[in-house]
Amino acid sequence: MFTQNITTGILSHKWESLNHLWSIVMLAYKMLPADLQAPLGEESRRALYFKEIESKIFISVSIKSTAVHNLHISEWCWCKDDEVKMTLGATSPDTNITGESTGNGVANDGYLTYQDAVTGDNEYRYLFLPWFIQREYQLPLKEIEPDSIMKHLKEDEKRVQRIMLDDYKMVLTPEQVLWRRQTKRAQKDLFPQEFPETAEDAFVSSGKHFFAVKKILELLKDARAWNKANTPDTDERFIEYEKPNKNDVYVAGADTSEGVNDNCTLKIINVTKRRHAFKYRGKVGIKTFYNVCNEWCRTYNNALLAVERNNTGHAVILGLDEICRYRNLFYETQSTRAKMKMSDKPKIKLGWDTNKLSRTKMLIDLKQAIEGDEEDDIDTFQPMYSIYDEDMLKELLTFINNDGKYEASEGKLDDEVIAEAIANQMFMLKYRTSRKIVNKGGKIFVSDKRESATLF
Repeated sequence: MFTQNITTGILSHKWESLNHLWSIVMLAYKMLPADLQAPLGEESRRALYFKEIESKIFISVSIKSTAVHNLHISEWCWCKDDEVKMTLGATSPDTNITGESTGNGVANDGYLTYQDAVTGDNEYRYLFLPWFIQREYQLPLKEIEPDSIMKHLKEDEKRVQRIMLDDYKMVLTPEQVLWRRQTKRAQKDLFPQEFPETAEDAFVSSGKHFFAVKKILELLKDARAWNKANTPDTDERFIEYEKPNKNDVYVAGADTSEGVNDNCTLKIINVTKRRHAFKYRGKVGIKTFYNVCNEWCRTYNNALLAVERNNTGHAVILGLDEICRYRNLFYETQSTRAKMKMSDKPKIKLGWDTNKLSRTKMLIDLKQAIEGDEEDDIDTFQPMYSIYDEDMLKELLTFINNDGKYEASEGKLDDEVIAEAIANQMFMLKYRTSRKIVNKGGKIFVSDKRESATLF
């Protein structure tokens, strides 16, 4: 309003939010002294144009082609990722960008941007504002004695007390405790999201996550440390976490693409050492993918390979069986599953059939394999095998329970999750039939911190 040739845009996820913000902008303009109010040009319900200095401020749910000098993204975590990315693409390196948001899980650009700011991986400065720094969040005690509240704090209230003292040098008051109890009773499960006490509460408590977010974030931190310390061999499409060992047993799971924009993914697990061994992921055709599966599964000691036979999986399996002559393909019969093809069995079906029942089972099995006992906290839980795949862990964070349907969040992918789930089924099968290959009591470290579960 006071600077020439400046365009300021405000982006949000819905017009209801933008209209509220716009009312604040208009009120601020109208409350200025008359001599400070820049003359307006053409005015609309969604923009102010200051004609003498040729500057403007506007609101929108989509900013794609307009170059802006100042940008504010409201409710960043609720905006569509594509809209945010296109909007940021319209900015220059000199654009002043700010944002604010309540939590909406971890499957969004707002959360990832915040986390990158915390770790110093982008140029944003971050600020978290808990409810207790605002004075209005308290209730009068009236006839209640303060000691009757403060001497009988619940465990979660003691946690708030510690956070306030350690991180903010503040003292929890009985008036705040009273407000918190009443509000939490009314908000129920929404309280941590709407009135978070830590940034983790804001993000993790929101959303409909299928996997335990805190545990996945811990594994992601460990995997990043392991990859940084070990620098596995990589190229554009594969990561070789370890070279094949001739004495080790390997299994593999493959998820085929559902179209030209979908990935084909192959995951290989070392059963003997209980850890990730290899991953391939790329937007490739059927022939390329079955050749990839053939090459790498042979490299890893003819790994037991289960290919999802849905969609293009039939063609991939056919290529592996009849062209590549790969002989350690997982197959199913009507009542049994075995580890290799036996062509004299009349009812054999090569590959893994992902249907409603098997999908649910394999995802629950994967959840248990990765998270360990649900009663274990993030310091004590132990996955069944060591996990190094950062991309897969990120997909787990965006995988949700959508009213009983387990699937990727809108606009997200799940090929890593499905391939991992199938590979885990093969891991479970091989483990049950090959316990003797693992040293009793042996434990495998992820990074330098977490151990995989002892399988005996």
